[in-house]
Amino acid sequence: MTKLFGKWLKIYQDEIHLFLWTATLLFLIRSSNILFNNFAETAFLKRFGVQYMPIMAAVNSVSTFFIMGVLTGFMMRMSGTRLLTNMLLICGFSVAGLRLLIPLDIHLLYPLLYVLKAQYEALLGLLFWNLANDLFNTRQSKRIFPLISAGGLLGGVLGSFGTPYLAKLISLDNLMLAYLVTTLTGALAAKRLGSLFPTAVVTDKAAGKGKDRPSLAEEFKKVIPLIKSSTLAKILILLTLLPNVAIPIMNYQFNFAVDRTFGTENGMLRFFSYFRGVQNTIALVISLFVGRIYSRFGIPVALMFHPFNYILAFMGFLFRFDIFSAMYARLSTAVLRNTINTPARAVLFGLIPSAHRAMLRPFLRGTVVRIGILAGSGLILISQPFMHPRYLSVLGCFFVVAWFASAMALKREYARILMDLITADMLDLRSLDEEDLSKILREPAVRKGLAHAFKSARGEDALWYAKRLKSVSAEGLDDMILEKLAKEDDRTVARLLPLLSPRAGKEAVRRFIEEADPDRPADIVTLAGEAREAFAGTGLDFHGIVFKKEPHPKIKAYAVAGLYPEEFSSIIRSWLVSDRLSEKQAAVIAAGGSKDKKYIAPFMEMLREDPEDRLAPELLAALNRLGAPHMNRIARPFLSHDSEQVRLAALVVFEIKDEGSARAVITRLGDTHAPVSDLAIEKLEKAEQRIAPLLVEGITLPDRRMRENIFRLFESLDIKDVEIYNFARAQMEKAYGMLAAAGAVARLPESPRRELLEDHLKQQKALLGENVLRVLVARDRSGRMRNVWRGISSPDPQRRANSVEALDDLADRSISKILTPLLEDLPPDQCLAVGKKHFKSSLEDYRADTVLVQILTDPDWLTVVLAISLIAENGPSKEQRKAIERLTESQDPRIHSMARWALRGVKSGPLSGDEKAPATAIQLGILARLKNTEVFSGLTVIELAAVASVTLERAHPEGDVVTGGDMVREEMLLIEEGEVRHWRHLPDGGSDVELGRLVAA
Repeated sequence: MTKLFGKWLKIYQDEIHLFLWTATLLFLIRSSNILFNNFAETAFLKRFGVQYMPIMAAVNSVSTFFIMGVLTGFMMRMSGTRLLTNMLLICGFSVAGLRLLIPLDIHLLYPLLYVLKAQYEALLGLLFWNLANDLFNTRQSKRIFPLISAGGLLGGVLGSFGTPYLAKLISLDNLMLAYLVTTLTGALAAKRLGSLFPTAVVTDKAAGKGKDRPSLAEEFKKVIPLIKSSTLAKILILLTLLPNVAIPIMNYQFNFAVDRTFGTENGMLRFFSYFRGVQNTIALVISLFVGRIYSRFGIPVALMFHPFNYILAFMGFLFRFDIFSAMYARLSTAVLRNTINTPARAVLFGLIPSAHRAMLRPFLRGTVVRIGILAGSGLILISQPFMHPRYLSVLGCFFVVAWFASAMALKREYARILMDLITADMLDLRSLDEEDLSKILREPAVRKGLAHAFKSARGEDALWYAKRLKSVSAEGLDDMILEKLAKEDDRTVARLLPLLSPRAGKEAVRRFIEEADPDRPADIVTLAGEAREAFAGTGLDFHGIVFKKEPHPKIKAYAVAGLYPEEFSSIIRSWLVSDRLSEKQAAVIAAGGSKDKKYIAPFMEMLREDPEDRLAPELLAALNRLGAPHMNRIARPFLSHDSEQVRLAALVVFEIKDEGSARAVITRLGDTHAPVSDLAIEKLEKAEQRIAPLLVEGITLPDRRMRENIFRLFESLDIKDVEIYNFARAQMEKAYGMLAAAGAVARLPESPRRELLEDHLKQQKALLGENVLRVLVARDRSGRMRNVWRGISSPDPQRRANSVEALDDLADRSISKILTPLLEDLPPDQCLAVGKKHFKSSLEDYRADTVLVQILTDPDWLTVVLAISLIAENGPSKEQRKAIERLTESQDPRIHSMARWALRGVKSGPLSGDEKAPATAIQLGILARLKNTEVFSGLTVIELAAVASVTLERAHPEGDVVTGGDMVREEMLLIEEGEVRHWRHLPDGGSDVELGRLVAA
């Protein structure tokens, strides 16, 4: 069911539970907010008075300023889930406490509740989305946040429609207690979310308080130079200030009309409930279609809709001051603000150079918004003794007209603003989201600026601009691309050519041929290869011209690839049988571009039979272009080839389709050839698969280059602590599984092979625990976890104990309580008791009669091989035999050979016959004997296996000279049986002297 649910919503399997918990939490928060909002607004209007609304707006504005400052300090020192949990508890219990004061008839209680409902709604929303950004990375947020928001809207709809029925059931005042119930439920959900998906695997208890918010004078001092120099900044200030002057006026008129229409609290409560339910429903539906407005009208015009609608709303209040005008005003302005105006203004703000955004954002959201709200509230207070609220529409229209004029000024100046930013290289289009970028690119001025930037750009920058121009079908793009062909490097030219349109025509082909420099044959090869797609349908025999004109075999090959394969198949055949490597390469290139699948089989044969792999790059590319099946299987062996060019060619055709292919690409992050590792990074960045856990595993590998590239990917992929936690928990579960398996193996009949497997499982347990610790070290930028790791690795028991204690303090409790027993020297039973508290279901199945079958599914080849050998020694059961039969199809030659050996009924000794291959076989007899050798006694089983794989057994007859004299030995010699005498030959005919004897242990 969950798989179907995830597929329908485009959520991956490992994201479903996190999504459901997060969406449920927002559902509870929004439901709580709606309950409190409906009650507080109703109680304030009916029990205190609508005339105090302006004062409340001013109080809310000032309160937000101070509360946000205090909250920022807590956010610096507390995890997101903990802070949200505590805030939900504070909200719920504070409101429930105020419920007890209602019988005392304290009138100031209702303005307090009115302020609290606004502050609590803002604070909980801020903390929730801050937590969501900690839980989901950028890629996930684009897919999942709209779905989570839908969960919040659903909570708003149900909370709104459910409020009247709940009030009727428990009374109006007891809605405050219902608010406590919903916030407590939300707190429990937040706490559970934090325990399942921690947002900080390493705590930062040393973090200090956040910086104090700058004063108003300091903010003006910083922002005034930007205002003077930037027209866009001036317009943004007006587009922020003027709406916030109008908002208190309209809110006052709306609430005044509602208060006059509904004489009872219950009537007003029902109105607010149903009205907000309908409003949320309409917003949910309309939000699905607003993208077309941006496509049709552009950003400046879209920003005019909201002020124009405000004019209509104010006119409605002026000529008909009743509930219908109020409903239209609140509904239309709220929907337009949330669905059109706010996103459009966010896009506009994105045009501000990044260096100035951090300075302008707090000024707009804090200072400018407060000034606007205070000004609007002040106007209402001043006008109250002199005029009816309907005539406030005249004042409101004055500011809204100025707002509309600001949007018109933006439309008039928009082209010049964009051109100035692009010309000065201050508009960082690449930092914008694709959705925002697509809105910007619809402006003609932007396309003109992009064309100008493309002409002066080079390399990757030129390619980026060209792709953006192509996406909007910019005029003259073909001519601009052709002009750059002689100026760019091979790689850029090869990637620009496919952007040419079929409309390039004969003139484009002629210009291409003229631009090709005969002194740069390598470039012509690249150009000719890409031109096949670029000039398709031009009506000119481009490839025929190139074939006749150019003598270079590779250039001819690309030309042939664009011609009729039947007509030129004889040329391809003659090149294939040529003794010249360049002509063979040309044959493969030409056949690969012909789309004739008859070449797949012979090319596969050539790939297998070429001992030096000289044609491998061309063959891999050709097979890929011909559509050969199972390209990943073909290319995988070449990913680790000795030749850099072969590795690169293999990686080019290799696709990330599943976890196994992702692992194969991750191994190339440590490639010594930079183009290979760079391509691996590029493929992983674009991968649709969930690669974060696999990258986290890569941190544990002792490859410095790989680790550095993984950290590069960490930055671009925005890997969150929750993904680190999921990896750590999976590793710890596996570690406890290894310990449980070792305990079950220990109950089998005693033998050297059983002892090897038992030791190996315990060592794997220790390794998995160390992997988790090393990931925590990599995640901690303070360096404190690194000191803990060093202490735990120390032979000093006291230092180890102190380090484990420090780990318990530094790591998140949900990790440290499971990890600590794996690192301590606890008896296996005590350690397993801790594991069973957290992974009971996965540890119960490890029994002596079934453990070996379970171990056969382990991904570690040595674990499987040792298990097979132990099964063969004791005689396989029916179930074990079936499991081993399945392993005969393993891709790992060591497992494959060992499985076949076991099925033949061999009871002991090394692999034999034609199945014994030095590169793949493991001789268990040698491994066991090495383990009992003092010099190797400190090695792990897997290290002993590595030694055993290069160890040879030799038998020497009595009197044979093993070494000495002119004999040079590069091996270590071990005596397993018998003795070796050490002699010294004396010169001048003297007798040989025995210096000593070495006897087998």
